[in-house]
Amino acid sequence: MDIENRIKEIDKRLRALFIADMPGLILVGIWLYVKFGSRGDSFLPFHANELFLSVMLGTGLLIMGWCGFETMKLNREKERLTRKSAPE
Repeated sequence: MDIENRIKEIDKRLRALFIADMPGLILVGIWLYVKFGSRGDSFLPFHANELFLSVMLGTGLLIMGWCGFETMKLNREKERLTRKSAPE
């Protein structure tokens, strides 16, 4: 595979990862709101359950961690390919 096509493929994968990261960001954002901003009157009754909040935070952080790791991996590969294809 040619370097330019691989870089385009990496960019496409990065865009998909940014979209895949959204549920994790939303879960952590809701957790932050319920935990620190709602003052006990959250908009859904099951937000009062501490186990639910812990699972919500764990799931959100897991999604964000996976997407972050994949993003770093792809960015490293893209940088390596860019350096390889740059004229000296």
